[in-house]
Amino acid sequence: MDRSAIKRGDGGADTRPAGSAPAGRLTALDVARGLTIVWMVAYHVVWDLTFFGVLTVDLLGSFFWWVQPQIITTLFMTWVGAGCALAGAAHRPIARYLRRTGWIALAAAAITAATLVAFPDSYIFFGVLHCIAVASLIGLAVRRLPGWVLALAGAAFVAAPQLDWPDMFDRPALIWLGLADRTPLSNDFVPLMPYAGAMFFGLLLGRWLATRHRDGSDGLRPAGVPAVAWMGRHSLAIYLVHQPVLLGSLFAVHHLTGLMRPNIMNIVG
Repeated sequence: MDRSAIKRGDGGADTRPAGSAPAGRLTALDVARGLTIVWMVAYHVVWDLTFFGVLTVDLLGSFFWWVQPQIITTLFMTWVGAGCALAGAAHRPIARYLRRTGWIALAAAAITAATLVAFPDSYIFFGVLHCIAVASLIGLAVRRLPGWVLALAGAAFVAAPQLDWPDMFDRPALIWLGLADRTPLSNDFVPLMPYAGAMFFGLLLGRWLATRHRDGSDGLRPAGVPAVAWMGRHSLAIYLVHQPVLLGSLFAVHHLTGLMRPNIMNIVG
């Protein structure tokens, strides 16, 4: 009989309600991550339709639209920290955590390679997946530190880009840290600072959740939103496929009908 069965005292039978999260997962966190995925896809739909001239949206000049990806990225980094803390509280094998982080890093490398071919002048060398992979390793290293240290570290990561740093941080090898005076030309640039600051606060959130759900699962049933919880459990796969599907569909319509005119100036001009 496995340890979880002994801990449950049920002889190994899974008595969780149908539709609840798998053992060792919090449905609430899956739903939160899934809702962030929905938000991200909705934003990219607007971006893609603007790129094709279907919509006229000031994505860069309007604060409302400019701040959307900032909030989405911050939420993703928060969930990274929360997941890291919960994994530690549940005593999950570090190898399992590192394996998932490795898949994220591999996906990030694939995005770099693909965009280097497609957009050599603005390829993605440190986007959201790159930042998540690095932040995940940092989270693993610091997750046992006192809460006040994590809070200070998070605040420092958020504040650091506002300070005046030496020109050495403008170099390509260090610009991903987020301490440069310039923003590099890239289709998706998510520097470690300030965004990884949210990961530290996510660690604190994860610790709080772990104290409320010591068995590693909240047993909740995501009434009305089972698909959202499912998306939260498969966020990496959805992240990787959603834009190829969206853009591929729009390009197919463009070539078949001659309608719509894809032009990056629809975004930047």
